[in-house]
Amino acid sequence: MNVLVNQAFFTHSGTFFEDSSIAGQLNLILGFRSFPMGSFPENNVASDALLVNAIVVDYFRQLKEKDPTIRTYDLPNPFDTSLKEGLDYRR
Repeated sequence: MNVLVNQAFFTHSGTFFEDSSIAGQLNLILGFRSFPMGSFPENNVASDALLVNAIVVDYFRQLKEKDPTIRTYDLPNPFDTSLKEGLDYRR
């Protein structure tokens, strides 16, 4: 999971070393890598965020489906009633 999220995080935006090259600098200014949207930094970060979100949502969905939901009783709690329910406070 960790490797998959790291790969998804740097899919569109790239690493520092890719962005610091001449082609990377031109891409930051002109956005020529992906044509319809443009690969400007904001678009790259948004695309990476959507990809990471899809991975995390799928991961939690798989966790939820793997095991049944465990239901437990609440522990006894002295704060489960209201002062308005009892008349003892009006003495």
